[in-house]
Order: sequence, then structure tokens, then C-alpha cells
Amino acid sequence: MELYSSQESLELIRGAFDMHIHSAPSLFPRLMDDFELSAELQSYGIRGGVIKSHAGCTASRTTIANKHSGKNTRLYGSLTLNYFVGGLNPYAVDSALNLGAAVVWMPTIHAENHFNFYGGGTYKTQKMERPLKEPKRGISILNESGKLLEAIYEIIDLVASNGACLATGHLGNREAIALCEEAVKRGVKKIVFTHPDFETSKLSIEEQVRLAKLGVYMEKTMLSLLPTWDSITPEYMAETIKSVGASRCIMATDFGQASNPSPPIGLACFVDLMLKCGVGRDEISLMLIRNPEELLD
Repeated sequence: MELYSSQESLELIRGAFDMHIHSAPSLFPRLMDDFELSAELQSYGIRGGVIKSHAGCTASRTTIANKHSGKNTRLYGSLTLNYFVGGLNPYAVDSALNLGAAVVWMPTIHAENHFNFYGGGTYKTQKMERPLKEPKRGISILNESGKLLEAIYEIIDLVASNGACLATGHLGNREAIALCEEAVKRGVKKIVFTHPDFETSKLSIEEQVRLAKLGVYMEKTMLSLLPTWDSITPEYMAETIKSVGASRCIMATDFGQASNPSPPIGLACFVDLMLKCGVGRDEISLMLIRNPEELLD
């Protein structure tokens, strides 16, 4: 796929928020560090970006970057519940939220679903810069009876009481759906289903629509359109957006890998592809600006 960004797409990303970006330091090779990313986002008029790390919490990093960058762009911190922070650890969640984390992600590379798909805490298309101690098994949020673990209820309540955003990470669909449904019941107002179109956790359009009606946002990422990840086509992506409704979708890149263009370029390319597939300018503005702004407020 040839990545192309038109002048129109560059204009539409001004004021946007990218809720899924990877930067250095990281366990995986990254294109730029937090300060460089802040400057890059600012140069394209992007107002904010959520820094995600498979290694744990980025709240302290973003606080320092925002203080010293001298830019209008704001970076938002997050927490990912892999084994590096003790897995499904309410204490880690409580600490991260008090440090200002805006998003709590369920396990990613240490999720049982990820382990089963990739054969461990790795990827087909990218490798860690240095191998780490490999866990014997991945993390599931369900017990042997298929019920949510007690720690999940604590985590949900912490997210709800702090007004933060809960994201499903790389959980399997059965787990992620159970999490979303329980989070809605327990008062979480900001829920994002991570990668509903991705190879590891692809949801049917019907299931995406059902969850959206419950109040869950569907995360649409540029990364899932790249041939190296073999997930979906731009045409199908546009179909999912039309079916779910732009009011319950967000557009993000999941970029930052050393092998990909910068996140702003990725976001502009994503916009251009969706425009060509019939997604309207107003719909794109909803997914780039208003919806993520509400999730990060």
C-alpha cells in the first residue's frame, strides 16, 4: 500500500487527538522519543496524543514532556496491565491514575489471546530490541468458570471513580465483551474496544454495532490497514464506520514503530483513505476531534 496524504487530509488532522501512539523509550524499536513526538504532533497542528507502552505506565513521562516541551500539543499518559506491572494489579492502576494516566489498557503482549495468536509476547512483524524473560502463559481476565476475576471489578471501579478511559488491549473477544458490558454496568463512561478490526481480535460488524449502542467506542487504526498486518481493507474499514456510526468511533494510528512514517503522516494517510472510501469530512472530525476530546476530558 502506497501511503499518501493530500492537502485536504493534512487540514483535517489539525486539532486532532491520536489516542494510540508508541514512542521511546520502549521495548520495541521506535521512531522518536516523547519530546520529538510532541514537536512532531505540534508541527502538524495535532492537539494531543496518548502514549502507550507495553512496558507499563507513561504518565510520568508525559508529565515531564508536557512541562518542558514548550508546545501547545498535550501528551496523555496511560497504563498497560502486562506482567511488567504485575498484570491485573489494582495498585498499579490506582498509582497510575493518581499520576495522571488518562487511559488504562488491559494486557497487550501478555494477554492470553496475544500469546495464543503469536506464540508468546512478540509479533510477526516486529521484535524486541533485546529478548526478555518470557512468561509461561498469558493473562486472562476470566476465571475457570468464565467469570471476571475479582481484580477486574476493582480495576473497573477505580477507572470509573477517576473518570478515566478503559481500553480492552489485546484481550480475546469473549473477554473484551464481558469487560465492556460489566464496565458499562459499573458506571464507566469512557470505554474503547481496542482493535475491533485487527487480526487478533476482529469483531463482526454486528457485534461492533451492539457494543456501540451500549456506549462503547470502536477504535479504528491506520495500522490495521497496512499489508504487513494483514487485517482489513480500507473499504471494509469505511463500511464498519458507516455501520457503527462515526459518533461511536475514534480514528487513531497505533504508529510509532521505527519502520513506519511518523504518527501525523499516518493519521493524514488514514484520513485520505477514508475520504476516498466515502467517509465524510464531518464524520472524520467526529472521530478525530470531538470523540477523543470527550474520552480524554
